[in-house]
Amino acid sequence: MHDKFVVRDGKAVWVGSANFTVGGLEQQDNNCLILTSHQLATCYTTVLEELLQSHHLHTHESATPPTIEVGNTPLIPFFEPANGDGVGRAITAALHGARRVRIAAFLLSDADILKALLPFAENPHADIRGVYDPNGMKDVLRYTHQDPQLFWFLSDPRFCAAPSHGFVAGHEQDFMHNKVFVIEDQVVFTGSYNFSENARENDETVLALNSTAIAAAYTSYIERLYTIYKADAVPAPAAVVRERSAASPSGRKEAGRVAAARKRSRSRTSGLDRTISFVVILLVIVLIVAVLLAFLVLHGG
Repeated sequence: MHDKFVVRDGKAVWVGSANFTVGGLEQQDNNCLILTSHQLATCYTTVLEELLQSHHLHTHESATPPTIEVGNTPLIPFFEPANGDGVGRAITAALHGARRVRIAAFLLSDADILKALLPFAENPHADIRGVYDPNGMKDVLRYTHQDPQLFWFLSDPRFCAAPSHGFVAGHEQDFMHNKVFVIEDQVVFTGSYNFSENARENDETVLALNSTAIAAAYTSYIERLYTIYKADAVPAPAAVVRERSAASPSGRKEAGRVAAARKRSRSRTSGLDRTISFVVILLVIVLIVAVLLAFLVLHGG
């Protein structure tokens, strides 16, 4: 159960990526929305009451969620797994043919979304920018069996890693915990849903908002994170990708280069160690000779 939302008085909904912890509300990168709408509140209340039932089925359905108007903004509330990966399909469809995308994501591993992003990899001048959590991506790369080329963004200068830390039990965490797509300066996807294969099976919620004003606000936020974190130059978890790519011809060539470099490095290190050992031994011998000469001079006098 990965939802993060609150319904107040049947009139307003607080929803976003933040867990209700000190870390989630004060230390992590998160975003939340407060939306005043009786219809939206009713929708979330229905979901919450179903979650509270002992017979909660946690099943997939193909029902299309309704479009709700909040002010002048049309939005669609998705709930997983009830919508049967409706979130993934909606994001993939929105990415098709898109020319401008902004992303802030704890991780990216959903195969369909990764494939939909590939056209941006093929065009280094395409307008895409993103921020991700390096430790979240390390976990992905540790277990995934997907084509390493799908993770091209880890070595692309249009993306950067946040200066966060890995999970530490018993402490508050400082993850880059957002889950946001801004597509074509018009559509925003945001909520509790990590863009992963596992998220399809969780109880999750995502809002798809169609608004240039909201898209501009999220774009500004992501650009600010990118500018700050790019300056920190946190290393991307790309080493795992290179290791996994060793099965391909180009991967074997790269692996050979890496192995040769490591061998040269070990050779240089070994040579340096021998030089240092020789100098130390020489100094010890000189010291012993000096002590002996001093002893002979003193006793000879």
